[in-house]
Amino acid sequence: MIKMILLGPPGVGKGTQAALLSKHYCVPILSTGHLLRTLIQNPEETKNTNTNNSNPFLHKIKKSIENGELVDDSIIGKIFKKKFSSQECSNGFILDGFPRTLKQVELLEAILRSSYGSSMITVIDMIVHEEELIKRLSFRFMCTNCGKIYNKYTLKPKVFGVCDVCQATNFTKRIDDNPEVIRTRIGVYFKQTEPLTDYYKSSPLYLKIYGTNNIEEIFLEIIQFLDAKYSK
Repeated sequence: MIKMILLGPPGVGKGTQAALLSKHYCVPILSTGHLLRTLIQNPEETKNTNTNNSNPFLHKIKKSIENGELVDDSIIGKIFKKKFSSQECSNGFILDGFPRTLKQVELLEAILRSSYGSSMITVIDMIVHEEELIKRLSFRFMCTNCGKIYNKYTLKPKVFGVCDVCQATNFTKRIDDNPEVIRTRIGVYFKQTEPLTDYYKSSPLYLKIYGTNNIEEIFLEIIQFLDAKYSK
């Protein structure tokens, strides 16, 4: 069973690697950002989040995203507890965007013990310099239908105007991909999330990797690490 966290600031390439790893190991990607945006677009999903007042619930999520801030842990916990208990995650998962703080690490470990009997998890820590992150995010856009992320300069669709994954032709920019919000998001990451590296780096299941390398090279390095660890 592959249980994995992809750590790294916005724009580091977590989504790209998550897609490759998900296909390779046949496990789902649980992206905090995607799950939250899905809730906003599909309000009926809030019926399963154990909250009796969905409108303020959704408003709080939307406001946090627009301001480049972290969504409350209580909301995040409800969302992931529901996911881990689903058949979809019976063989494992890849986490992208959770946990983001040490408090969320505690929350995640409690949910893992409850759902799987163990809190052990692989951590892939991707790093890129701040200015490169800003450049990447400023030119990022995504498929409106499936959420596949592209970049005007570094990751274009194979066929102009057509999504590689679902062949949809409608694209959009995320509301939080503007320079001011980008800097806020990166600042939030380094202030609140970077301490996770100190927490996880002593684990034998921790790998630090540079996100500036070639996409295929990064992918191969990750699967070589995982195969070596999980084959024991």
